[in-house]
Amino acid sequence: MISSIENHIHVEVRKIYPNAELPTFTTHEKSDTSLILLYKSSRTMYSYGLGLMNKTFKHFNSTATILVEKLTEEGTEVKFSITKNE
Repeated sequence: MISSIENHIHVEVRKIYPNAELPTFTTHEKSDTSLILLYKSSRTMYSYGLGLMNKTFKHFNSTATILVEKLTEEGTEVKFSITKNE
């Protein structure tokens, strides 16, 4: 579900709010137990994205370790390394 943000969820948001300034999430690596996403946004709201990811795992009664690496000092580009806990 998390990796579908860009191609599914944001598509639906744009139908309702065509002028919305949405962040971009690019999937770099994906396996059954891990995912690497790159976040880009001028709004630097990556912490909000992290919260949504954590709540997504909680909603599905699952847990994961999510490492956050700021690629720019101000946080306009961030790498999320997500590993599902067994």
